[in-house]
Amino acid sequence: MQPMSERPSLIEIMSGLPRPRHLRFAEAINNLVPGAMIERRYLNRWHRLHTNAGCYVTGIRQVGLSRDGTPTIVHQALADTTTPHAVEYDVPHGLHGYSYSAYLRHGGKARSLLENPAMRMLFVFSEWAKRSFALHFGEEVAARCRIAYPLASSHADDSKQARRYDFTFIATSFRAKGGPELLRAFRALRHSIPNTTMCVVTNMAEAKSILGDLAAFPGVEWREANLDENGITALLADTHCLVHPTLWDSFGVVVMEALAAGCAIITSKMASLPEMVTPENGILLDLPAGLVVGDLTIPQFSNVHHFSAFLSRLSLRGFERDLTAAMAEVVGDMGRRANYQQAARELYRRRFSRAAWDEQMRVHLREAFPNLQVRCDAKTSFDAS
Repeated sequence: MQPMSERPSLIEIMSGLPRPRHLRFAEAINNLVPGAMIERRYLNRWHRLHTNAGCYVTGIRQVGLSRDGTPTIVHQALADTTTPHAVEYDVPHGLHGYSYSAYLRHGGKARSLLENPAMRMLFVFSEWAKRSFALHFGEEVAARCRIAYPLASSHADDSKQARRYDFTFIATSFRAKGGPELLRAFRALRHSIPNTTMCVVTNMAEAKSILGDLAAFPGVEWREANLDENGITALLADTHCLVHPTLWDSFGVVVMEALAAGCAIITSKMASLPEMVTPENGILLDLPAGLVVGDLTIPQFSNVHHFSAFLSRLSLRGFERDLTAAMAEVVGDMGRRANYQQAARELYRRRFSRAAWDEQMRVHLREAFPNLQVRCDAKTSFDAS
């Protein structure tokens, strides 16, 4: 056992390959815990395989924690321990490796781990996710949920006024994120407003397989979906309106990035998206079908390839017409578009910015771990004990 003076005050464990939102969470937490008092552990490839194999056998993603009592935050895994800890998850099925059959068999075991007194807090990425956890695991678990919205890139720039693109679409999964309907809607829009421009960042091979010759869509600049963080932030800073007509989403981090860049938003009325888009900063589209209904993720739709194949059997012309009308509203009224963009900036700064995140996380950390030192601002720290 380490001497008390050598122990970190907080341990953070990444149980899988960290996504950008996990890395931003980690960087922000590091800023709130003063000095060199945080230890971050990334499971190596063997440990990740072991965790995944354990999930396959037991039906639940779990990791072991130190028994020295050091407060711990675990991303995407639970722990059977007396060590005080918090866990971070996106959706309920994530506890079971996104396996619906594992949820049916082992949901009671997961609930028991979530109700463990040592499990002080469950960080989720939206109010919708909190409601979804309540639906699956009950109100006692919901009472431990705290919202930690994903952070946008620190390189986001909302100051640019003259922007190159009227619309931008960014999604790897072209079919599931409404790409075909968007491109047909844009082509229809160009008949009435010929100079409208759009940038599409996606899986080009998938787009070609569905639409055929991409040159048949004038006004569109096509890019392969391999932009890095800086490339995405630069593109959004050059865009008036993000169009994200997704049918397969639980959050939509690109929408958060667009808010940070001061973009108007057109997106789908599903899951967490109405928390980021209101009538003041954009337009929400009603969906004919989607991964999420209310607070429930439809298990049969959880595989994006199967869901995309299902969508290809449907007629979504009504959705396409609604999308055309929404885009015409944004590009046809520059004053309204400017108001949407200003409201996006204000909503981001008030609710989703790093400063807003820090303020809420200080409260959460003090509640979960009363003896943990938490930085009050960039220069001072306070001891909640």
